[in-house]
Amino acid sequence: MRQSPPAWRHSIVVWCGLDREREVARNAVAGAMKALYKLDYDDFARWCPAGPPEEIAEFVTPYLDAGARDVSLIARGRSLHETIAQAGEVRRLLLRAKSAN
Repeated sequence: MRQSPPAWRHSIVVWCGLDREREVARNAVAGAMKALYKLDYDDFARWCPAGPPEEIAEFVTPYLDAGARDVSLIARGRSLHETIAQAGEVRRLLLRAKSAN
């Protein structure tokens, strides 16, 4: 009996800074990345958005349009509580955009 190949499930993992104040968001993700990778944020900035939830959702949308089905945010922000709330807002925006299509 021949098995069919598994269905692909494309995913993306995005480091991001989440805060309504872009500088706070940038500093939060920059510090975390510096601590882990020992490299300056500017080396990663192209792939690691920092800003309010709307901008993070805008960054992720092309990946969803290209077929990614799962999104994981490694998010840093002002506080854990605020970061979780804003990550939830990113999710809400992405789901709303998906349902509009």
